[in-house]
Amino acid sequence: MIIQEITDDFQQPLRDRRVLLSMELLAASTLESNDRARFVMAVSALEPLAQQAPLGDEVDRFVERALADLRADGALPLHLRASLEGRLRQLRTESVRQALSRLCAKWFPGDRTARDTIDHVYALRSEILHEGRVSDLDTLLGVETLKVRQYLRRIYEQEFARAFRVGTTV
Repeated sequence: MIIQEITDDFQQPLRDRRVLLSMELLAASTLESNDRARFVMAVSALEPLAQQAPLGDEVDRFVERALADLRADGALPLHLRASLEGRLRQLRTESVRQALSRLCAKWFPGDRTARDTIDHVYALRSEILHEGRVSDLDTLLGVETLKVRQYLRRIYEQEFARAFRVGTTV
């Protein structure tokens, strides 16, 4: 059975390098030394899958107006203006969090729990990265990591159009 699984896997074409990176990050998460690092790495495996879509012509026009206003403002130091310009340009596309929410409709049609869970774990990851910890100290990161792994597994099964035979573990 193991040889057949390996043979089947090598016969699968890699359609998207983002999926491979996601799988590598998820695999790397298992090597982390504590629950917090495992969780952050597992949730980070979602990011390569979140292809950010443009927000459209109206947003582009708004950004162009804001950029013109910024360039016309001589009071701001050059280094600050350059930083703000880069951040304004990013407004043309949806955020990673928005992209994940949108893609949940594709990955998990009709499953509102999946979208809510992925949004929740992404928010927890942001808390950890920006605050150093989650605000709710009763959060069990091992349990949250398992949820992420299970959703990623479902995504990978869709990407490879096959069911995996071995379950997930934390």
